[in-house]
Amino acid sequence: MLKGWFIEVSEIILSGKYDVLVLDEAHIANYYRLFGVEELMDLLKGKPEGLEVIITGRYAPDQLIEFADLVTEMKEINHYYTKGIQARIGIKYPFEGRVREGLYL
Repeated sequence: MLKGWFIEVSEIILSGKYDVLVLDEAHIANYYRLFGVEELMDLLKGKPEGLEVIITGRYAPDQLIEFADLVTEMKEINHYYTKGIQARIGIKYPFEGRVREGLYL
């Protein structure tokens, strides 16, 4: 059974209103079984042609790696946290509430 947020993301993807959608940390959410990779694959297969979907997070499943047009791996070289700078809203953790038009869900 799909959870409410996944249904909401599905509606956003299928709406045709957007050119780019970032599913930030979706791989880790899948890793912890908040949704199934099959559900996400089905959704991506039905997305509008002009929509670019960017999925971030550790533990990307092999199925999505094979399916993707582009896969990158990031490595930390320098991080502001090591200099004592704390996390900032919108950079390392979400804004309070939801920003619909920016699609930060």
